Amino acid sequence: MIDMLHFSAKDRIESAVEVMLFAKINEAIEKVRAGKGKIRLISENQE
Repeated sequence: MIDMLHFSAKDRIESAVEVMLFAKINEAIEKVRAGKGKIRLISENQE
């Protein structure tokens, strides 16, 4: 795992994520179902 992190940092590889508030979970689910989300969709609690 450490080797993978070093490789990613060296070659500036970033993950493709989209963060949405948990309050918009229904919208997030629709995006996933429609295939319109990025590679990974993460829900975040609002503070």
